[in-house]
Amino acid sequence: MNELSSLGSSYRAPSFSRRSRRNEWSSDDLHRLRELAATGTPLNAIAAALRRTTSAVRNKAGMQGISLRLPR
Repeated sequence: MNELSSLGSSYRAPSFSRRSRRNEWSSDDLHRLRELAATGTPLNAIAAALRRTTSAVRNKAGMQGISLRLPR
C-alpha cells in the first residue's frame, strides 16, 4: 500500500508559491515616497528608505503619477 493512500483522501500536497509576500503600501509610505521624490532623492535611496525594491518604487510612483526625475 502506498504511503500517501494511508493518509486518506483528505491529504493535500503542500503548495508552494513563487511569489513573495506582498507588502501593501500604507498612506504613510505614499506620503514618504512623494516627499523623497520631490526633494530629488535617487531611486536607490528611496527604495532603501521604504524597504522596497527599486522596481516596486518605480511602479508605484508611476501608478500614483509621481515623477522620480531630478528637479531642475
